Amino acid sequence: MTYRADFDVAALPDAGFNTRAPIWWGQLWMMAIEGTIFTILIASYFYTRAGYSVWPPPRAAVPGLGIPTLVTALLLVSCIPMRISEKAATKANMRLAAITLGIGTLIAIAVIALRWYELNQWNFKWSTGIFGSYVWCLVGLHTMHLIADTVESLVILGILTFGRVGAKQQQGVEVDGLYWYFVVLIWIPVYIVVYIYPAMLKG
Repeated sequence: MTYRADFDVAALPDAGFNTRAPIWWGQLWMMAIEGTIFTILIASYFYTRAGYSVWPPPRAAVPGLGIPTLVTALLLVSCIPMRISEKAATKANMRLAAITLGIGTLIAIAVIALRWYELNQWNFKWSTGIFGSYVWCLVGLHTMHLIADTVESLVILGILTFGRVGAKQQQGVEVDGLYWYFVVLIWIPVYIVVYIYPAMLKG
């Protein structure tokens, strides 16, 4: 039996970027699923709050705005080196991609350290009533995403620094940046719900 090639794909690149990459779509759908979880938690928070005349409950102090506001600022700033790294990777400028990814990762580590310090300052735990459960769940879930993406960035940074660099690694930098934007974006409503809203009620 004789086989005939319908298409000659020899000239196609080894990997695609953005919407041309299956891994990009996989990351997008995973973010959609995780974003839905955060949405459900926030909706449940306000549904529960509607049944209380005093919110937060008297036993739970409203978390201060200082550290989370600094965290928010750092997260927003971190998008700059992440974006530069992503663009540099798609243009095969892996040296610039590694440097800016390293800067973004250092900022992420600083945010994790601030978050750890903040959580140890709260006067309530996840078991301190429904308010404590919601706050710890929302902030804790975001912290897990923050740590996961930071570890991913460290792995990619290590590969760029010491390992093989090619099209797959370029895709890795791009997808890592995409997920980091999600981590930063999803923090904004969590910051408003956990910190700004209770502070407004208290004020």
